[in-house]
Amino acid sequence: MRRVIPSQKFNDELGRETAAKRAYQAIRERILRCGLPPAAAVNERILMDDLAIGRTPIREALLRLSAEGLVVFSGQGIHVAPVTLHSISAL
Repeated sequence: MRRVIPSQKFNDELGRETAAKRAYQAIRERILRCGLPPAAAVNERILMDDLAIGRTPIREALLRLSAEGLVVFSGQGIHVAPVTLHSISAL
């Protein structure tokens, strides 16, 4: 059984948070600059490869972007939210 040192656990959590933040910033930037156009499908695997970040931080970033209304989770996958006048003024 592997023993976890408290400071090591903190560093692991901090590293994941940093990766999620980096993923969030990169994906948000792509959406705002139309690198991912409105209604485009979001492919997690491509984001993982492009950003060299694992799946969990990518998912955390997408959930945060969903809460902000920039991406939409549906039964058909994840898509960039359509652009509306309200969504533009909210930014």
